[in-house]
Amino acid sequence: MLSGFNFITNFTSTVLNAVGGEFIDIDVPNCRNYKFCSMRYVRCYIENMAFPRGGIAGTTRMGPECDETAVVKEDLELRRVRCLRVADSSILRELPRANTIATDAAIGFRLGEILKAKWMKDYEAKFKVGTEEEEEEQPQE
Repeated sequence: MLSGFNFITNFTSTVLNAVGGEFIDIDVPNCRNYKFCSMRYVRCYIENMAFPRGGIAGTTRMGPECDETAVVKEDLELRRVRCLRVADSSILRELPRANTIATDAAIGFRLGEILKAKWMKDYEAKFKVGTEEEEEEQPQE
């Protein structure tokens, strides 16, 4: 992270100087004793402000063939890459309001069913998603 910060500051400082811009000094209480943009300040800033972000979604969107923004096919296989599948909440277009652990487990279970159907002779999935039978069973309003 430290080398990334150095790269960005060196890269953008020339651009900012050309247009009269400057970096914004965000007040981090634990880092007030250090000079802004010094190595000690950056280390302090990273220690106080950086944290892992859970529940990331949409980084490998799933969708039909006609969706150009989707990178994962409906059978959870990555497009244009053979034998690689994605089975977590990164395929979702939007995050659920709760933790994604249950969603990840459901997607993993679904992938298990897909792989069993592909590799096991005469395998019939326990739960069929998006089939015509399912649509017929739903009551009409």
